[in-house]
Order: sequence, then C-alpha cells, then structure tokens
Amino acid sequence: MKVHQIENMLGLLSSFLGDSLDKDRDYNVNEPDSLQFRFNCPHCAEENGGTPDNKYNLEISLSKNIFSCWRCSSESNEMQGVLPKLFQRYGNNTLLKDYYSEVKSLNDEKLYSLDFYDKMIALSGNSETKLDYLSLPSDYHYIRNNEFSKKPLEYLLKRNITIDIIDKFKIGYTGFNPEHEKVSNRIILPSYDLNGKLNYWTGRDFTESKGREKYFNPSVDRMDIVFNEHLIQWDADITLVEGPFDALVYPNMIPLLGKKIKEDFLVYKRLMEKANANINIFLDGDAYRDAKNLYKLLNTGRLYNKIRLIPVAKDLDPSLIYQEFGKKGIIEHLKQAVKIKEVYLF
Repeated sequence: MKVHQIENMLGLLSSFLGDSLDKDRDYNVNEPDSLQFRFNCPHCAEENGGTPDNKYNLEISLSKNIFSCWRCSSESNEMQGVLPKLFQRYGNNTLLKDYYSEVKSLNDEKLYSLDFYDKMIALSGNSETKLDYLSLPSDYHYIRNNEFSKKPLEYLLKRNITIDIIDKFKIGYTGFNPEHEKVSNRIILPSYDLNGKLNYWTGRDFTESKGREKYFNPSVDRMDIVFNEHLIQWDADITLVEGPFDALVYPNMIPLLGKKIKEDFLVYKRLMEKANANINIFLDGDAYRDAKNLYKLLNTGRLYNKIRLIPVAKDLDPSLIYQEFGKKGIIEHLKQAVKIKEVYLF
C-alpha cells in the first residue's frame, strides 16, 4: 500500500539528494522495513568534487526518522542521526517544514505513526500550522568565499575565526531583510544537541553599526541547553566559557550563555553525570566573582577536586585573547589554571 505522504517525503528528500535507488520499489506503511531508502550521500559527493559517486551509501529510514551513510558516518557524525539534521545541513528550512507537515498529515490519518521527536500543534483560530521546534532564521546561508559572503567572512577572519572553524561549527549569516530587521546582517552560530537537533543559535551583528544590539537570540530558556553537546568529549578536560564565540577558540569548550548556572540547569546535570576529567572555568576578566561562585557550585560530588580557575585580565575574554594572540594565547592561559583553596571560596 502506497500513501501519498510517503511519496511526498521522498520528493522532498530527492529535491536535494537526487532520486533514491529505491524510488520505484513497492512499500507499505505497515511494514517499517519497506520504508528504508538509499540515496547518494552529499558528503561523499563533496569529497568527490561535487559529483555523486552513485554508490547510494546513504540509507534513510522514514519509519525511524534517521539516516546514516555507510561510508563516511564512521569518519564524521555529520552523516548520521535524525532526518531534520540532514534537512538542515543539505536542504533548507522550507523543506523541513514541508516534511513535518507530511508527517503530521500521515499521523492525523492514523495510517502510520512515524518515530519523530517534534510535536506539531495547530494555531487556534486559523489554519496555519505551527511547528514546535526551533529553526534557523529564514534568511540563513552558509558562509562561502563569494561576493554574498564577503562582509561576514571578513568580519570573522578579522576575529581570527578561520574557514576550518567556520566549517566545524556550521557558521552562517543572514543578509538584510526589511521584514526581519532584528535578525538581518548577523553572523549565525547554531547549536545542536546529541541527536543533531537544533537547540539554540546566536546572531552577532557584523556591521558593527552604532546603536544596534550586538546579539540577537531565539526565545529559548538557556537552562535547557548544552551548546553543541554533540561536539563535547566528556572524557577529556572541559572548559566553561561565557559566550558561544568564546567557545570557538579551542576544543571541548562549553558556553554557559551567561556568567551563572544553577543546579537545575542541563549543563550542570551533564557535567555531574558525564564529565570524567578536569573542568576549567574560563570566564571574562571582569567576572572573577562569578567564576569563583561557579567553582564553588561545581566543586562537589564526583567533580570534587577536578575544578580549575583560569585567571584573566579584566579587559580580556577568551574570544579577544584568541583574536589578539591566536591559539597560543589560549594555551598559555589554560596552562595557568589553578585550584582554589576551599577557605577562599567563602
């Protein structure tokens, strides 16, 4: 039994992946194994100079809402995970919304319940559908070395943020949009959770216009966020910093999205449950009291005696240190990490 929603989902995937090797195969929504489809992997194509290798290594399960490339997923977690991650990486937000609409339609008809994680609710009073998930700004673009990316790229390079960092963190930008002026002309730094689901983003103005807010962020409670958790190695030393741009400068840094956290914050719970090495506190130079309070909060339980404080001059922060002195400057500061005697914590 074929269902038009499944055909529509395949059409959405084909719009940026090309046709599935299994596009003409019979499938049945009551047989989950029949809802697996093979495509050419876009990551493999990138490594092949943009040409698909026609090996169809990318397998997608619509019943489980997951994807994996048998060739490159072992090398990069970019090519495995939940389907929205694939849409966000190689498709766009419009396609992702259309995908969710098809899932909702299929579920509403009670033909089959796909294993997807986002709830979808109708806005009361009109026929528009609201998706209960976070998305990147509609004008978001990846940064490329072309005329459209010139100004945001120049801004990042001025801050010593190089192409390899841009690619690792999927840094993008927005152009000018008069309908969404607050989000316009910003560097967009996204964050993804363990499953590759977008959980936050921050937008930094790259025009440096006077009177304009430097940052614009979505309305997401930071207590529920571990920024880019999918990149964290819990068995290695972890460094806590204030902002997302601070976390670009060295591996295994977690931005707290502020100077303080509490015990009910997800980042606190993750550190207590999963961190197995030292924790460095690397806040801005004007936040010594906050750094000391954070030290006191974390220096307990399984993290006791694993907390370190990194002294920073008052007019500096990790991002500025990296901009002025590069990775060498960050390493020199990390070498200065010290324990604080408990008597000085009170």
